[in-house]
Amino acid sequence: APGTGKTSIARALTAHLHRNGATCLSAACHARESIRFNAFDGIADGMRRAVAALPEAARAALRALDDGPLGELFPVLRAADDDAHIDESVTGELVRREPDGDARRRAFGAFRALLAGLAARAPLALVIDDAHRADRDSLDLLAHVFRDPAPPVALFVLGARDGLAPLAALAADRRVPAIVELALEALTEAEGAVLAELVARDHGSTVDARGIA
Repeated sequence: APGTGKTSIARALTAHLHRNGATCLSAACHARESIRFNAFDGIADGMRRAVAALPEAARAALRALDDGPLGELFPVLRAADDDAHIDESVTGELVRREPDGDARRRAFGAFRALLAGLAARAPLALVIDDAHRADRDSLDLLAHVFRDPAPPVALFVLGARDGLAPLAALAADRRVPAIVELALEALTEAEGAVLAELVARDHGSTVDARGIA
């Protein structure tokens, strides 16, 4: 349900993982977003930054994993060829061609291989919030990336309303490792007051915690 704190937990988890040296790729699915692969748009941005931060030899090794279709599916990943800043106002070179058929399967395979390559260099986590809004293409890519055999070694966190219901097809895929569901219940008034006090303390202020809760 909305307001139970899943987004705050996702942000806190991302910050904790970064502080402890993990490569953390995060994204969120937005209500009025109509692009395909909406759950992976932010993930692809994070992958580009992670690859660009590697030494040249490592970047070259990861670039060799893609024979072209991945750059068509996620044009921003073509910029992983160098560490130059992407001017997002220049869209001509970042048009998504969305390959189909065999090219789509190769793009999915290259995406999975790139994640595995990043995971081999540092602990890897993917955090996608509001995954109940993920489109069909995103769910197809999710299933491909994490199904057996030998999926990338990574922590994968989905924040979604209504539990696993919006992700039923993914959860039912027997080739995908078991998904652990953690249900969040609304805070009681007393729990809300404790949380408000902790937040206020972290920010060096005093508040009427019970009034906020």
